[in-house]
Amino acid sequence: MPAIHNKSGSLTRYGLACGYMESKAALKSEDYVTLGKDCLFHVKGYKNGLRIWESFDTLTAARKFYRSIRIR
Repeated sequence: MPAIHNKSGSLTRYGLACGYMESKAALKSEDYVTLGKDCLFHVKGYKNGLRIWESFDTLTAARKFYRSIRIR
């Protein structure tokens, strides 16, 4: 059976395809961001009062954008 998580703790492509989502959220604000897959890879969230929603064809590009969003 394929692994759901990488050694780093992030989800594998298989894990995302199964419907699992990576997420990070702030403790003292409403800021959050998620990474999931629904035909495309979606990075969605809310930061500093702005809605975030970007779609990517590749997991590499989606992870790069997801990691670039700093949630505190």
